[in-house]
Amino acid sequence: MPKIPTMVVGNKIDLVVVKELKQVLKQQKIATDFLTSAKTGDEVNTLFFNLAKLLH
Repeated sequence: MPKIPTMVVGNKIDLVVVKELKQVLKQQKIATDFLTSAKTGDEVNTLFFNLAKLLH
């Protein structure tokens, strides 16, 4: 079976307090690779750059 790269991404961080979100994610034991905002562009370029590195 081929390895398929995956990433867990949280979007819409412009709508939350990131520090509080990270606390909740930690409490719920939910791992994320990136927290992004399509609206503001936060971390979107970094996400796609890192995904491209995984595919290369």
